[in-house]
Amino acid sequence: MKLKTIVPLPSEDYLYNLGVITYSIGYLEWGLLGDLVKYDDILPDKLKMSYLVAQSTGQIADLLMNEKYLSLVCDDKLRKRMREFGNALKNIVKTRNSVMHAHPTTFPDGEQGLYRWTKKEQMMIDDSLMEKLNDSIQEAIKKDSKMRII
Repeated sequence: MKLKTIVPLPSEDYLYNLGVITYSIGYLEWGLLGDLVKYDDILPDKLKMSYLVAQSTGQIADLLMNEKYLSLVCDDKLRKRMREFGNALKNIVKTRNSVMHAHPTTFPDGEQGLYRWTKKEQMMIDDSLMEKLNDSIQEAIKKDSKMRII
């Protein structure tokens, strides 16, 4: 089923790519956060899933790279996974935020799409940006999957 809208939409490929990116970011984040509940008894409060789920992606990255908190994690493999995961999120978060917080626009070629405009940046969310972001997300998912402790 497709939702009905009166909004002029980008191409189906563009919308599909946005959907893949949005879903993959959630999949990536939950890949770690969903596992952390198993470690509630050994994690400091600010690294527990129940705390992290209420944070932004950037805040999660910062907390997972915070050596003060990581030093309290007694499991070496888990600490390494959390640190690497935080680094991966940190590398993705700026572009992810640009895509997720962009506004609809009409590109110079007449196609619909998204445009990010802030005091610090102005950019079209085009296919090449989405492809680069998706490649980074997929690589982070692969890397984290190899580090999972089951």
